[in-house]
Amino acid sequence: MAQTGNSNLLWTGAHWILYLRRPGEESNSGSVSLYRTSYSPVGEGQVALIAAEGDSGIAPTFCSDNPELAKFIAENVIAWRVSPFPQGLPVLDARFTRGGDVGSDPEWRIEIGEDMVVASWTEVGPPIIMERPLQSAGKAVTHSVLFFSDTAEMTVNGSPVEGEPFIREDWRGAIGRPDSSCCFALSETMVSTG
Repeated sequence: MAQTGNSNLLWTGAHWILYLRRPGEESNSGSVSLYRTSYSPVGEGQVALIAAEGDSGIAPTFCSDNPELAKFIAENVIAWRVSPFPQGLPVLDARFTRGGDVGSDPEWRIEIGEDMVVASWTEVGPPIIMERPLQSAGKAVTHSVLFFSDTAEMTVNGSPVEGEPFIREDWRGAIGRPDSSCCFALSETMVSTG
């Protein structure tokens, strides 16, 4: 692995997060967590965890266009302690297409068999550079440029998932305050510190 100071480069890419809740509820009605990988020891590609409640929803799904990368992301990158997804889901093949303008209305289209999931972010705020490294279990996210979104939407096969972005306390460690549950982290870099 490439050396970065006293640490080894583990992963770099973008992490796209879209978590929706109905007002007053404590669990997500819709969730997308997508990792667009630019570098890893097992190559590039996309990996996503997806779930949505309701008749037109989708059961928790783990999908990728690179199965080896999916395994690597599950073992090394996902922060399972704050993830709304269960571990151990089988990996399904998927096709990923990014569209829109990253500064105003980006979206991801994820095709899994006959299902199409679209995640879109709007009212995108200005970039925030992460203030401090996030360390956990022999790894650290050393760099990240975060864009928070005040509005976002998720559809499954054309049907909108009920819910809206909410404030997440989990951002306090990275930026010193809570912020939206819908965001994307560009230029994210993770290193091994052990």
